[in-house]
Amino acid sequence: MNARRSILRLAVIGLCAGGPVHADAQPVDDSSAPLSFYRYVVSVGCANPNGQTVAYVWHPTFVTEREGERIFKALAAPDFEGCLSEIARTKTGLYELLANLGPQSGQDVTRGIMEQASETWSRFGVYAAIQEVATTGSRGPKVKALLDACDNLSRNRQGAAAAK
Repeated sequence: MNARRSILRLAVIGLCAGGPVHADAQPVDDSSAPLSFYRYVVSVGCANPNGQTVAYVWHPTFVTEREGERIFKALAAPDFEGCLSEIARTKTGLYELLANLGPQSGQDVTRGIMEQASETWSRFGVYAAIQEVATTGSRGPKVKALLDACDNLSRNRQGAAAAK
């Protein structure tokens, strides 16, 4: 119980100390201790891989039941999962690794790839957005800023592909 209370205190401190992600700004690193336990709320690799799409798995039990319900209800959606994929594409080869991750990948491989994904997502403020939903129960300015940043990433990627 004391550990959960400490984590919740840290989450409140992190919410007060964190700033929003702006679509036109550089990514924000949210890997600080107050947000780090949100890293375990979403992962990849439950489905058989097809090399084309990423299978996101939500783990609401890593937070309180109320927070888990809020997170799953608000964020386990195509736009947010698409945003996670768009962010993964910012690191060379990461999206492909995630798309090929499956139940047969092995624990060490999965852990290594998920660490890369978590670090990349963290730089864009994914965990601050998850915390916002966990604490408020709805998508707010951090989620909006994150989704706007992902829209910009997508437009830039598609523009670069069209220019080739």
